Amino acid sequence: MAAPDDTPAADGASEPPPERNAALLHAAVEATGEAVLITSPNLDEPGPTIEYANPAFLRMTGYTIEEVIGRTPRFLQGPRTDRAELDRMRLELAAHGTFRGDAVNYRKDGTEYVIEWLVTAVRNGTGQVSHWVSVQRDITDRRRAEERQRFLLSELQHRVRNVLAIVRSVVHRTAKTTETVEDYMMHLDGRLNALARTQVLATRSPFVGIDLAFLIAEELLSHAAQEDEQVSIEGPDLRLQPRAAETLGLAVHELATNAVKYGALSNAAGRIRVSWRIEPEPDADGPAHLLFEWTETGSQNVAAPPWRRGFGTELLERTLPFDLDAETVLTPAPDGLHWRIALPLTDRIMFSGQP
Repeated sequence: MAAPDDTPAADGASEPPPERNAALLHAAVEATGEAVLITSPNLDEPGPTIEYANPAFLRMTGYTIEEVIGRTPRFLQGPRTDRAELDRMRLELAAHGTFRGDAVNYRKDGTEYVIEWLVTAVRNGTGQVSHWVSVQRDITDRRRAEERQRFLLSELQHRVRNVLAIVRSVVHRTAKTTETVEDYMMHLDGRLNALARTQVLATRSPFVGIDLAFLIAEELLSHAAQEDEQVSIEGPDLRLQPRAAETLGLAVHELATNAVKYGALSNAAGRIRVSWRIEPEPDADGPAHLLFEWTETGSQNVAAPPWRRGFGTELLERTLPFDLDAETVLTPAPDGLHWRIALPLTDRIMFSGQP
């Protein structure tokens, strides 16, 4: 009579001995990239207790095997662990013996990570739960990517609403300040193009803000005014929030358009100096201010006003103060003009970091 270990299997192959099956299973669990915990069956506090943890679990949490065995998995929980999710897990395990979900846990060094759980009951010969096997996956990066995607979608919806509101305002105000269809189309086309240029800058690098120097250079370049020829641009590195950049970009467009028609860019001798600096608020509790200056010299049309009072004047004297809390001052000069714009560098205006 053959020994039990040598009993042929149904397909003619020899059945491996139970201890070999156990060794293979242990090797597979030790080698897998998924974190695996095996705990005792008692769900009531202070249990269950951890009876086995594979290397992937130790790598994920930062604990050693000696620091884990005999403890309850509850020691991994913390302030942002969702109590409702834990209660749901307990109910589903008691009712069905399985659970799938996710939660925030904490590593040994205190950092958060998000796990996706799959917990399954191991039952004995009488059908009673003898152990729980928990397979866990670190989904922190995936969760962050999902949150960023939600943020981008929300930001896109918000930006679309804002842009449509600005376009509607530009269309209506341009119609009120022009007398012919030709002027209307010319001014509207220029202003929409200025707004479009700001949108390109905003979408090109959504997490670094809009560079003020590049915004100004792009707008002047669209009027064939190149830096180091008729234009100088200087100031510290400063990045703007998209909404602030839209309003300021339109203001620069109006200044440049006026310079082409009446000011420094209407003749070869004219010059424009664009500069800005940051000055601290005298009141220590207040925000710093951006002082933006647009200076034209060499204009041959000094006797004429910068432009007739219309969209550009309204934008600089009313819209900037209303939208950005700015203060604007126009100072005529013997051969040009000087616009000074001061605005507080709050989070609404200055881009300070990634979301």
